Amino acid sequence: MLIPWHNRTSLALAALISFPIIIALGVAGCGGNDDSSSHHADLESLGLSEPEGPFILWVNSYPEGATVSLNGETYGRTPLTVKAIRPGEYRMHLQLAPFRQIDTIISMVDGQQAKLAPFVFERRLILESNPPGAAIIMNGAETGKHTPFELDLPATDTINFSFLYAGFEPMWLSAVSPAADEANIPVGQYWEFETDSSSGTQRYIGSFTREVTIKTMPSGVAIILIRNDSLVGYSDAPIQLPCGERGYRLNKSGFNGINILPYITPKSQPVYVHELTRQIRIGAVDANGSPDADIGADILRAERGYFVSFLDAVTPATLTLVGAEQRLFLSAIGFEDTSVVIGADDTLQIVRMRKVSAGVRAHTDAAHKPSPGIGRVELFIRDRETNQKIEGAEIIAKIKSEDRMVLLGVTDSMGQFSQDLPPGDYEFRISVSDYKTEKKKHSVKAGDSKTLEILLKRE
Repeated sequence: MLIPWHNRTSLALAALISFPIIIALGVAGCGGNDDSSSHHADLESLGLSEPEGPFILWVNSYPEGATVSLNGETYGRTPLTVKAIRPGEYRMHLQLAPFRQIDTIISMVDGQQAKLAPFVFERRLILESNPPGAAIIMNGAETGKHTPFELDLPATDTINFSFLYAGFEPMWLSAVSPAADEANIPVGQYWEFETDSSSGTQRYIGSFTREVTIKTMPSGVAIILIRNDSLVGYSDAPIQLPCGERGYRLNKSGFNGINILPYITPKSQPVYVHELTRQIRIGAVDANGSPDADIGADILRAERGYFVSFLDAVTPATLTLVGAEQRLFLSAIGFEDTSVVIGADDTLQIVRMRKVSAGVRAHTDAAHKPSPGIGRVELFIRDRETNQKIEGAEIIAKIKSEDRMVLLGVTDSMGQFSQDLPPGDYEFRISVSDYKTEKKKHSVKAGDSKTLEILLKRE
């Protein structure tokens, strides 16, 4: 007679068939420090065959092919027929990668022929999410469980999981099977999969996503996940980005790529704005003189709609400009002030300037006089309560000396915006959705650089 048992208190019934039929208590536990029990099932339900020929001890498993050892001596692989064995106690060990090992103790009694119910191997399934605390749905039924969550999954089982978290799109995993060493990851979702055959574990770590739109100038910019160099989507169209902080690269041929680091939460902003730049060579020549003799004109500013960038450059110069059509304003002593339109794809522009005629001012209203110096302002915009960096906040400047307002630009993924400005008194207005508009007065001085930190309060 064969009597398997284990030192755990939660024993499972295993059918032990002999001639005559004998029913005994038995369980199979995991090896090492593991402490979970295996499942038993009948041959028919597992699709396994009955033993053939005479035997004293017959052992099988699902899946088949497990190595069986008794008291450290290997007897073969399941299905295993043992035709001769001495009476006494034996420590039975079953091992089949990548599943958890099975250990149990059996007792052989002389004169009995026995067939042990097949052992079903298991794997420990570990489910985690970012953020944690997601509700878990198994095969369409609520479980009342939340991530992180662990369960022992028999090799016979296949489960479909769904995960819910307020403020994010649902996640799911289809046909999760302990027999698979590769995860069935849905397209467009962010899952990490780890498997450890030595411990018989599978770990799934999923990141919830939120729909956001990354607007860029120019449009149609590729959004690349830096970690694995994969294409996420294109700018100016809704995309799903995973929870947390991950690095992305914005790429478009002919423009300088930039790296961004958006921080996605259930309450993070739905729209991010970024500008790509390109290099353009600017020259200025006498309209009636040599086309090769640059006159050294001052490049004062660039305007595109409400956006104004104050410049401090002299031709010939290579400028880094946003990838959009804009107008450059130039001034040179002895020449009429001039403005010229720069196309979105231009890389070279030679401006022809006319000399001052009698009765014509050297500096007209088309451009400002060259500034005696330039100051720099750097703004850092953050959430007042969470200190989170705020991306895409519009920086509007009221220039008191001219009594007008201009949109300077928007903050980047670090909540930062910097601008070179002519000396003078300014009032900066910071505006972004879901926050109250904040105002900050500041005097710009030539050659000076100031950093302003502004905290915004949610509406």
